[in-house]
Amino acid sequence: MTRFRTVPSRSLSLWQSAVTDTVRSAMKDQMPKSGSEQPGQQADLLAVAAPAAADNAAELLASLHEHILQEQGADNPGPLLKASGSASDASAEAGPASDAAKVSRLMYEAAIAKAEGKEEEAFRLMEEARKYSTGDYAGWVTCITTFIEYYTKYRNPYYRDWKELGQPIGTYGVIPYVLPDDAKVGLIGDWATGMPDAKELVKYMVNMDVDAIIHLGDIYYSGTPDECTRNFNAIFDEVFAETGKPRIPVFTIPGNHDYYAFGYGFYNGVIDQVNASHPDWKQEASYFSLRTQDGAWQFLGMDTGRHDYNPKNDMDPTYNGPWLEDSEVEWHADKLRNFGGSTLLLSHHQLFSQHSPIQSRFAQRPWMNEHLMSAFSPYFDRIACWFWGHEHNLALFRDGLMGLAKGRLVGSSAYEETTGETPYTPHNADYAEQVPYMEAMPLVSQANGYYNHAFAVLDFKRAGKEDPIACTYYEFPSWGSHQPDTIQAKVLMTETIPYKVPAPPVSGAVIKSGDVVLLRNQTGAYVAGFKTGKWPSYLNFPTVSPTDKVKLKLSLLQGTEGSELKDEAEIRIETTEMQQDNCLGAWKDRHELYYYQKDYNKEQQGWRLRKVDPTDSALRDGDVVYIYNRYWTDGKMCQEGQWLTTKADTPDKWTIVKL
Repeated sequence: MTRFRTVPSRSLSLWQSAVTDTVRSAMKDQMPKSGSEQPGQQADLLAVAAPAAADNAAELLASLHEHILQEQGADNPGPLLKASGSASDASAEAGPASDAAKVSRLMYEAAIAKAEGKEEEAFRLMEEARKYSTGDYAGWVTCITTFIEYYTKYRNPYYRDWKELGQPIGTYGVIPYVLPDDAKVGLIGDWATGMPDAKELVKYMVNMDVDAIIHLGDIYYSGTPDECTRNFNAIFDEVFAETGKPRIPVFTIPGNHDYYAFGYGFYNGVIDQVNASHPDWKQEASYFSLRTQDGAWQFLGMDTGRHDYNPKNDMDPTYNGPWLEDSEVEWHADKLRNFGGSTLLLSHHQLFSQHSPIQSRFAQRPWMNEHLMSAFSPYFDRIACWFWGHEHNLALFRDGLMGLAKGRLVGSSAYEETTGETPYTPHNADYAEQVPYMEAMPLVSQANGYYNHAFAVLDFKRAGKEDPIACTYYEFPSWGSHQPDTIQAKVLMTETIPYKVPAPPVSGAVIKSGDVVLLRNQTGAYVAGFKTGKWPSYLNFPTVSPTDKVKLKLSLLQGTEGSELKDEAEIRIETTEMQQDNCLGAWKDRHELYYYQKDYNKEQQGWRLRKVDPTDSALRDGDVVYIYNRYWTDGKMCQEGQWLTTKADTPDKWTIVKL
């Protein structure tokens, strides 16, 4: 039995799903009849098939497997699945592109061409594939048919928007069930492979008598309805049946793989089904709030997967990480502002990373997801810990980074990470310096060329309501062909997570029309002095700098000087550097901010201030705001390199510093 392999590509993941499902369908007569024994992935399919019947299936799966290894990089150690169905040692290298890998790659390209209506190109690629295989050509044709079904069926991402549904923001997405005050909650990430070690990890956790399990996302390969049933719901059904333990609630947020089939399996197959026997456990949406009975703690799960399903993101040099729907940002803000206790934040994607770039190399902070930082940094005073997955590792970052109390990566609960992928190696020295791990951080150990798995258990048993909780991190064995004789989790570390609630607000001075201020964004950079020389050379373009700063005058478009500025105030912004051509506007295709003569265009030179936290409508010193342009109504003022621009999908936040 081989190890589990996947890629961060929607179309190629759908191809993995198509080939696997084609083989499963062709071999159904050789499979066990019991639903609880149905094999989940390629390796299990071959293991249960009669050798004489497995030849064609073995060729399809061997070709797919070597294709995936080539996609992951020729220097990646990992097992090669031979045409006979046997696996080599885990230390084997994926060598030069084999004939088997070429067949899968060419058939995959043919499937894409056919799905896009390029029949001649598809025929040419399929004929080319014949040169490398004399095997199951009809099987490959069926794989292409299945792929096209997936590729064309899943066209628009599914999502449940509380605002569009007309649901109340205060109660929608809040789980009716409350955790006992002494609850234990298991946390797993990137878990739903359907492999035997994934199932045993959850079984071990259930035998620890946890009161609930939360998954941080990714159902492989593509989150199709069948995969969601096999690799998620069915696994939990089997575990509760085999352990004899009563069912406990299971909650999950989506990762990028859950959206490769646009979320159809995740919504209808997982969150609508896994807790169906207990209505109070129902998870309505891809984001949720789960609270303790005493109101001291809440888990707050978000949906970062919705905006990371597009394979074009991998090729876009300006892509700067997944973001949340505006309505979901509003929903989370409501939960963070109006919950009186401490919050444990959950996402699939990272807030920051030492190992992997989140934004393009041109970004100022490529290790950071600026969207998520912008949305949640105003509430770091009440977020006790942020857990995420996506990277297949366990890593504990230094406390207090970027103002966050604790950031923890728990993304290795079943995904097979090879030692060749060196998950603890920094992307470069700058990453290591900017987002360091905690001192003496425990490392997950290696075995047979792979890293073991990991999970966490949070223990809410406390003497007093505001006492800290405990979080224990465990290592769990990973295996491929040979299950260990003894399956035992190992404690890596236990830490306390202090109770964290916001201090009583200290009201800053009210900002009035005509006041002079500084504007500082979430990266710590200020609106700075203007520069000329950018085309056209006679115009004055404001810059952004972490050290330089310029005084700006905020004045109401309609209203008298000295009037208090309120949330949603419409203003003009003038630099104090010069007397003429000093009024900031958003011009040429929204991407050029420069100063020009006052009221030359009252719409493009008009701005609206929207408070991130509108609890107090008055604008005060230290308030954090979005700055919208009146003409480009969806455009928010933001930093682009050393310049200012406006964009709809880059929600920079600006702190007002009164002078």
